Amino acid sequence: MNKEKAVPLVTQQEPQVGGEMASSLPTPIVTHQGAVVNHSDVTNRLPKDVRQLRDLGERRHIPAMDLVELVRTIYPKFDRFLLSRCSHGEENGVMLRPDALKALLLHFAEDRLKPRADRRKRPNRCQCRLTDVLYERVRKRIQERGQTMQDYLEGLILRDLMEAHDG
Repeated sequence: MNKEKAVPLVTQQEPQVGGEMASSLPTPIVTHQGAVVNHSDVTNRLPKDVRQLRDLGERRHIPAMDLVELVRTIYPKFDRFLLSRCSHGEENGVMLRPDALKALLLHFAEDRLKPRADRRKRPNRCQCRLTDVLYERVRKRIQERGQTMQDYLEGLILRDLMEAHDG
């Protein structure tokens, strides 16, 4: 009988002085054959459906409950816990069914999403670039007056427009 020493599935990092971990990087995965696989390698090889699902939630900032509500119309028992499991399918083997993923992708297609409305009192922006020396002088002047950059620049613009209107 051949008794080989079992290779651990996950390696542990050695703690440093002060009990902190040796690195903030994720622990590498060691397969049962002893090969080391980094998390970035796994992430780059994610199935297309997992990447698309993560893209909806993370990069396009669609709330999880919006995703859940849409999938619930097809599968009534779908919840946010299942969504999380589907989003991490490489870790637990749970995948979202193709029809549900297609419904999500069609409903949240980029051309259908409206850009967020700007809810500011002053939605228009005017900006310029300054050298470090000039910026420091302007910043000190504003600080001496007890103003904000917004107040100072708005005052300059209004003053210039008034002079142009009066002249």
